[in-house]
Amino acid sequence: MTEEISSAVDDVSERATIVSEEIAEIAAENESQTEMVSDLTRQVEQIDRKLASVMNRSV
Repeated sequence: MTEEISSAVDDVSERATIVSEEIAEIAAENESQTEMVSDLTRQVEQIDRKLASVMNRSV
């Protein structure tokens, strides 16, 4: 009985480690995507300012 409990605890611990690693990978991907979105937002804001500048000159 003790061996079965010990084995079950080891299995759960191993699964928890795997899940934890997968969560870390997902978090890293999300961070990378967040950085990409921030970069794109900055680029859009730059384009918006340039467009406004051009529109003001042509008016």
